[in-house]
Amino acid sequence: MRATHRLLPAATALLIAGMLAAALVLTACDLPGAGQYTVIDLTAQAAALPTDTPEPSPTPQRTATPTPVPSPQSAPIGEWPGGAVLALSGTPDGERLAVAAAQTLYLYRDRTWIEVEGQTSPQVVDFAPNGASFLVGDSTGTVQVLDALTAGPLVRVQPHREAVRVLSFNPAGARFASGGADGVVAVYEVATAEETSRFSEAGAEVTGVAWAGGGLLAAGFQLDAGGGLLVMWDTITEAERFRLPLRAAVTTLAAGEDGRVAVGLADGTIALWDAETGYLRFLVTPLEAGAPGITGLAFGPEHTLAALTEDGALRLWQADDGSLQTLLGGPDAPTTAIDWPQGGPLLAAGEGVGPLAWTIYPVSAAAFSAPQATPPFSVLGPVELNGGFARILALRFNVDLPDRLTAGAANDRLYTWSLDEADTGSPPLSVRGVGGENTALALSPSAVFAAGALPDGTVNVFSVSDGLVASSIAFTLTDHSGPVNAIAFWPDMSQLVTASDDGMAIIWDAGSGTRLRVLEGHTGPITSLDIAPNAGLLITGSIDGTAIVWDAGTGQPVATLGGLDVFVERVAVAPAGDLAVTADGITGLIRVWDVQTRTVLHTLPGHAEGVGALAFSPDGSTLASGGRDGAVILWDARAGELRARLPVSGLEVSSVTFSADGVRLAAGLSNGLVTAWEISR
Repeated sequence: MRATHRLLPAATALLIAGMLAAALVLTACDLPGAGQYTVIDLTAQAAALPTDTPEPSPTPQRTATPTPVPSPQSAPIGEWPGGAVLALSGTPDGERLAVAAAQTLYLYRDRTWIEVEGQTSPQVVDFAPNGASFLVGDSTGTVQVLDALTAGPLVRVQPHREAVRVLSFNPAGARFASGGADGVVAVYEVATAEETSRFSEAGAEVTGVAWAGGGLLAAGFQLDAGGGLLVMWDTITEAERFRLPLRAAVTTLAAGEDGRVAVGLADGTIALWDAETGYLRFLVTPLEAGAPGITGLAFGPEHTLAALTEDGALRLWQADDGSLQTLLGGPDAPTTAIDWPQGGPLLAAGEGVGPLAWTIYPVSAAAFSAPQATPPFSVLGPVELNGGFARILALRFNVDLPDRLTAGAANDRLYTWSLDEADTGSPPLSVRGVGGENTALALSPSAVFAAGALPDGTVNVFSVSDGLVASSIAFTLTDHSGPVNAIAFWPDMSQLVTASDDGMAIIWDAGSGTRLRVLEGHTGPITSLDIAPNAGLLITGSIDGTAIVWDAGTGQPVATLGGLDVFVERVAVAPAGDLAVTADGITGLIRVWDVQTRTVLHTLPGHAEGVGALAFSPDGSTLASGGRDGAVILWDARAGELRARLPVSGLEVSSVTFSADGVRLAAGLSNGLVTAWEISR
C-alpha cells in the first residue's frame, strides 16, 4: 500500500525541527480493537473481564551494525525536462510515472516525459494500484483523476478551500482520500465522483493520509498551536477510532500491508502503530534536539521502510527490528521526494536531478541480530470505577485484602471498591474526610490511616474504621510554611513523609506525629516524593530542576540528579534503590537515572504533556507513568523499553499504583474516574 509524500517548506521544516523529542500518546476514544476489552461500570451491570487480550508488541532494539547487503543501484528515468520535484508516484512496473514539479505536471510513459497541459500548480500525485489512472491535487484545492495514457481528466472535484497537501488511493483503487491545508480530509468514490466521508480538524493542516486496511484511514496533522495529531477513522461507519496528540508536528504517513502505520514527525521521530491493536513502537527517536525532520516515508518489500529527512538524506530501515540498512544520498545529493510502488523499484527525485529508480536488495529481519524478547506481558481490563467528580490524589490496594482498592480525592472523599465484585453494580463505600479540600493525600498500606494536606500547609492524619464507615483525627502536622504537595506512608507505618512548597521534606513518626528529620537541599518548592523502604531511601523532586535521593535514616543526601533546564514534576525510586526516575513538567520526558553514578541511563519519550504520576511495581521490573495527555504507559525502566500503552478515558492521569503482588494496576484521573487492570507476565 502506498501513500504520497511531500517535502515541507524549508522555513516551516526548520522551525518545527527544533522541537523537543516527540511523545506519541493514545488518548480517550475507542481504542483500536476496543472489542477486546470489557469496561465494567460499577453503576450498571456489565460482563466479566475477558481472558484473551492481545500482548503488546515489544519495542525493537536497533542493531548497531547492519548485515552487509548488495549496494542499491540507481538509474535515471528517461531524460528529465528539468524543474524542482515536489512529489512523484509511479506504477510497480516502472513504465509510468507522474511528477508534480514547479508549476508543471509531468507524465512519464512510453519512455518519454510529457508535460500535461492545464496543470499549473500541482502539489501532490498518487497512482492507482492498477496503474490505469492517477490523482493530482493543486494549490487551489482541486483534485483530479487523470487517465494514465492520455492524461485526460476522468474526475474533477474540489474538496478543499486551500491547497491540497496529500492524496492516497485505497488498496482497491475504488476510493481516494485527500487532505488539505484547510484541515479537511475528504473521501471520494472514483466511479461516481461522490464524496462519501468528510472529517476536519480546526486549526490544523493535514500533512499525511494513509489507508490501513479494512476501511481504516489514518490522517496526520500539523497544529497551528504547535505539535501534531494522528487520527484514525473508520470510513465505513465514519466513527473515530482513536486520536493521538503528538509533541511535534506530523510530517508524513505511510501504511504497510500488515496494517501498521508509519508516522514521521518534524523532530526526526519515526514510530509504528498497529492499526488493529493501537500498540506503539518507537522505530527511530532523535538523538539530539534539532535533528532533521522526517519528510517522506514509504514501505517496501520485506518490511523495509524508506525514510526521507529534510536534509535530503534517504535511509532504509528494517521495520521489524529497527535496524538501519543503508543510506542513500545526503547533503551533496539531497532527495526531495520518494515513492515505493508495491512490487516495484524505490522512486526518488532530488534537487537538480530527475527521478531515479533504485533497485534495492532488502534484508529480512531474520538476517539481523534478533532483539531480546520481552517477557510475555498482557493486560486484562479495564475496570472503570466512578469515584465522583474530583481529582484523584491517591490510590492504594489494601495489602491485607488485595481485591480492595481505595482512592482519595481532592474533595476530601475516600472511596473503596471490591474489584472481585466489580461486575455486580455495587457502589463504592464512601466517607468524607475531616479537613476540607486537599492539595495532597496519602493512604496507609491497609488503608486504615490517611493523611490529607490543606492549602495552608496543615496535614491531618486520621484513622478510618470498619470499611470507611467513620473517621477521626489522630494528629495534625503544622511545621510546613507552604502548601504540601506530596505525602507518603512508610509500609510498616513507622514513618510519614511530607514535602512542601517551602522547599523542605519532613520525616515524622507516624504513630505520634513527632518530627524526626528535616531534609533541606532544594532551592525551590518540592513537587513530589517517593520512598524505597527496603533500601532506606526516599527521593524528592523540585521546580529547581533537581531530584535528590536521601538516606531516610540520617536525613542526608545520597545523590543529586539534575540540574535540568525544566522543573521536575514527578519522581520515583526503584524498590532496590539503584534506579531513580524523573519526569519534567514541560515536555513529559521521563529520565531513568543510575543513582550510584548519577547519570541518565534512558530517556523515555512517551507522553505529549507533563507526567502526573509515576510508580514502580513491587519487584521493580515495571514502571507505570500517567500523563496529562490521558495516557498510562508501562515501561521496562531498566531496558528503556515501552511495554504497553493502556486504554484510559483520555483525561489527565493524576495517580497510579500497583498492588502489593504486582498483579493489579490502578490509575486515578482528574475527573474522579479510577481505572484498574489485571497484569500477567
